[in-house]
Amino acid sequence: MIYAFPSDGQDHFATDAPLIVADLNALDAWWRRQDATREPRFDLFAFPGCSAGLDALDLSSVRLPHDTAYYQPIDGRSDKLRADLGGVFGHPAKKYVAYYDGQVDVAFDCGQSGIAPDASAFSFVYLQAAGCTHDLGAGGGTAGYTAHELLHNLGAVPEGAPHFCFEHSVCDWYWDAEMQFPTGDPIAKLVLDYGRDDYYGHSGSWFDVQDSPWLSHVGAPFEQLTVAFAGKGQGSVASDLPGIACPGVCSIGWEQGTAVLLRATAAPGVRFLHWGGACSGAGCSVTMDGPHEVTATFAPLRVTLTVSIRGRGTVTSSPRGITCPGRCSARFASGTTVQLRPRPRAGWRLVRCACRAYADDDERVPVTFRRR
Repeated sequence: MIYAFPSDGQDHFATDAPLIVADLNALDAWWRRQDATREPRFDLFAFPGCSAGLDALDLSSVRLPHDTAYYQPIDGRSDKLRADLGGVFGHPAKKYVAYYDGQVDVAFDCGQSGIAPDASAFSFVYLQAAGCTHDLGAGGGTAGYTAHELLHNLGAVPEGAPHFCFEHSVCDWYWDAEMQFPTGDPIAKLVLDYGRDDYYGHSGSWFDVQDSPWLSHVGAPFEQLTVAFAGKGQGSVASDLPGIACPGVCSIGWEQGTAVLLRATAAPGVRFLHWGGACSGAGCSVTMDGPHEVTATFAPLRVTLTVSIRGRGTVTSSPRGITCPGRCSARFASGTTVQLRPRPRAGWRLVRCACRAYADDDERVPVTFRRR
């Protein structure tokens, strides 16, 4: 959640932050009344001194880089806001609702939103829009506008819905939360998909917001999935469902029983080697039947293996590269298993050699021979 205001605007964050939380509590309670099995997954953070629930809402305050006049016209406003906020708030696993506290043109332009069932997107609620209900914190019209835009963000209303009409809205019931023009009435009066036949809890083949991965099942137990990195290479890990995008978000709670597919992407000049922990090998799919930790190992494309000999003897390698003494250091493709072959000179014996080396980092292997 974001509170944003223009560069020449007044900062009301200290006053408005608790009001935003109050409205979102009203929205959450309304959602549970409409569907006792689902609720939005708000971004919470364990701030010191905050109680549980939405009191721990991760709410950011942003002074925008442009003035009121820049954002005031309706044409291109949402694109400008998205561009100015997207550099900081662009996490692929998050959706953003921004309360914009600045003057805007066009009466009844109470908010705007992207339609993105499967991706990150922005919704905007305009706190100073003329002709709109302004009752932030009362669980009233502003909370209803927020629900309207959030539902758009989650994917409502898809084309093909029976009562689809202008700008991804419905036209079958005045108090439907996705009615073409939000009523401004208290959120308690609104209905989440009147008739359940357009965008929520329907039986059709088109997208159903009830299935959104940004909603959680009420009362479901959660298990923590944590991603860690190993090796000297850089890379990233992301989950197929919105949640893990590491670095950034490397630990998150998933509903018990959720199947999560993790994908590792190596940085330029780096190779992904393997998974560890709850996964192994090249692929990683985790069923959240308990807390799990997964390790992704990355390495430079090539690493150096060095042999140091103590005593009298020779060491060669397979793959070829090391013939020591002479050439005691060689570079190998990371992920290669290098077999070392020590041969003592007459009258000497091998007493120490880690002769099988996995090339995931620069490594020195000591080889020791002793007299018989």
